[in-house]
Amino acid sequence: MYKNIDQVLKKTNTDLKIFGKPQVLGKRRMGVVLARDKEIEKAKQTVSRMVDDLEFELR
Repeated sequence: MYKNIDQVLKKTNTDLKIFGKPQVLGKRRMGVVLARDKEIEKAKQTVSRMVDDLEFELR
């Protein structure tokens, strides 16, 4: 279950893609966080903040 998605998506030029996988097997990627900026480092910082803000719970 993902939480705080509305807060994560408030940032401009960002997106969150959650894959519809029914279960976690090993270290499978369950989604991606994307950000655009004129400077790559700023985009990376935005992505890091988004990941920090995103909460999830495995069931």
